[in-house]
Amino acid sequence: MPSITCTNCGAVLKTQAEIPAGKKVKCPKCTQPFVVQAAAAPEPVEKNPFATDDAPAETPKKKGKASDNDGGDEKPKKKSNTLMIVLIVGVLLFCCCSGSCTVVYIAFQDAINKFVGFGDNL
Repeated sequence: MPSITCTNCGAVLKTQAEIPAGKKVKCPKCTQPFVVQAAAAPEPVEKNPFATDDAPAETPKKKGKASDNDGGDEKPKKKSNTLMIVLIVGVLLFCCCSGSCTVVYIAFQDAINKFVGFGDNL
């Protein structure tokens, strides 16, 4: 739907048909007649004066280990859990060793006390 702008009050008027340039029209808002001006061509978009010519058009994407050719269907590799595995194995090994030492001490407590010499004075 074509529109014209009143030169007196700045109101934008929508019209059913194209009104030729130079025709006098009465504004319904300010009731003042004005001459319809030719439709202005859209102003060209000014280039940003601060933009540089060598700036990339799009923001660069972070490059991962996967190449840009895959469609992203594959899941990314998980981080290595080596440290967690080593900690768990270490704790289990410590528990087994300390438990074994406790069982041996309890089983041979009398023999150990006699060997060390604590059994004579009791």
